[in-house]
Formats: sequence, C-alpha cells, structure tokens
Amino acid sequence: MLKESLILNEKELKSTIPSEITRLTNLQRLEMRDNDLTGTIPSKFGLLDRLDTLDLFQNKIAGPIPSELGNIRRLESLVLGSNECTGSIPAEIFNPFFISSVDLSKNKLTGTIPSEIGQRDLLFVCK
Repeated sequence: MLKESLILNEKELKSTIPSEITRLTNLQRLEMRDNDLTGTIPSKFGLLDRLDTLDLFQNKIAGPIPSELGNIRRLESLVLGSNECTGSIPAEIFNPFFISSVDLSKNKLTGTIPSEIGQRDLLFVCK
C-alpha cells in the first residue's frame, strides 16, 4: 500500500502554511522543509490522524507549537527544528503512541522540558 504524501521540500515557498492541508484526510507524510514558510503551525493539523511524519524543518515558522499535534495518534516523527517557534514545549506532543523522534532544535522556546519525555524511548533534540 502506498503512503499518501505531500512533499514540498526546497521549493522556495514564501507563504503561511495553508490550513486547507487538513482536508487531505488520508495524508500520512507531510514534508515542507527548507522553504520560507511563515506564520504559525495550524492547530487543525491535529485533525490529520493518519499522519506519521510532520517535517517543517528550516522555515520561518513562529508562534507556539500547538498542543493539538498530540491528537495525531499515528505520529512517529515531528521535525520543527530551525524555525522561530516560541513559548513552552507542550507536553501533549509526546502523547502519540508511536512517537519516536522529536526535533525542536534552533527555535526560541522557553520553559522546562515536559516530564512526559522521560516516559518514552525516543530521540529528542532541543538545543
């Protein structure tokens, strides 16, 4: 069975992330790395319950990481490194059963690392 994927890496996209992506209800892999995406991560991404990879590495995404990402039950890899995300790390992003890799490096995050990280066997990058 083929994975339904949307991969727009290195396309020089210069816009906000369209929340209409959430209409792709069978989407399993979303990669939009190495672009100039701005704005925030839509909280509606939490509705993409078949998503196993969300990769928004190296953009200009700002604002808080939505706790709704914790609703993506099949999420294995969350890559938000090299952006301008602010605020604290929501504990909910460690909720998905399959989560094995989280990259939040090179952002402007504050606060403490959630204790939920110690309850999982995963690769966590945040520096």
